[in-house]
Amino acid sequence: MQDGASDPAPAPTAGPYALVVDDHPLVASGFAGYMTMACGLPRVHIARSTAECLLRIDLDGPPELAVIDFWLPDGMAPICSWP
Repeated sequence: MQDGASDPAPAPTAGPYALVVDDHPLVASGFAGYMTMACGLPRVHIARSTAECLLRIDLDGPPELAVIDFWLPDGMAPICSWP
């Protein structure tokens, strides 16, 4: 997803992807846009919380690249302890 909207019930997708995890919409969409345009990454998903991040990983496996906000409101512990 590259439009900056959150993805409350993401569908599984195939192939490598990047993931931006940030609760600030402008920051998340800015990173996603940069990763798509400047880095040439074809699929960049946005997660607005730790829960959305872990759901995306459960659906699609680990991302090739992740940009994660360290000050998420629901904390970083679940992401840091992910297997």
